[in-house]
Amino acid sequence: YPPVFQDFNRYGMWGGPSNHGGFVGCGRNNRAGGVDNSCALQWYSNYTFIPGTPTLPADMRTFFNDNPGRWRSMRNPWGAPGTAPVQSPCGVSGGNLNGCPVGAPGKQECPGGGHSAGAKAEEYYSTRNPPVTEWRRGSVASAAFTLSAH
Repeated sequence: YPPVFQDFNRYGMWGGPSNHGGFVGCGRNNRAGGVDNSCALQWYSNYTFIPGTPTLPADMRTFFNDNPGRWRSMRNPWGAPGTAPVQSPCGVSGGNLNGCPVGAPGKQECPGGGHSAGAKAEEYYSTRNPPVTEWRRGSVASAAFTLSAH
C-alpha cells in the first residue's frame, strides 16, 4: 500500500488471485497501443547506460568485483546515479522505446529481454483510471516497495 498506478484492481503487493505483486496490473493489454503485457513488472527502461564515467565509490558497491570485465556493469545507471537518460519516469512497455538495437524500425522482440516500440506508461495509463493516492502534507503513511530486477 498504497497501490501503484498499474494496480487498477487495487490488490496491493500480496493481494489478488496470484498473491504475488509481480502480477499487479495484468490484463489491460492493448497491442495496437504498444502494450503487449500490462503487468507492473513489464514497465521499465532496458539497455540504459550512463553517459560518462562511473562515479560510485568502490565502498558503496554491493557486488563483488574480482573480474575486470565486470566493470561494464558500472555503466548501468547505478554507476553514476542521476546521470543516465530516462525514456519515461514510469517505464516503457517492453523497455525499449527507441528500438533494439536503438534506431531499428518497427516492433520486435529484443535480445536481452523485452520488445521495442512500447508505449510510455504515463501516456498509456493517463486515460485508464489509475489509482490515485492523496497525501496530506505533514502526515505519516506506511508504504512498501519491491525491486525485481538485476
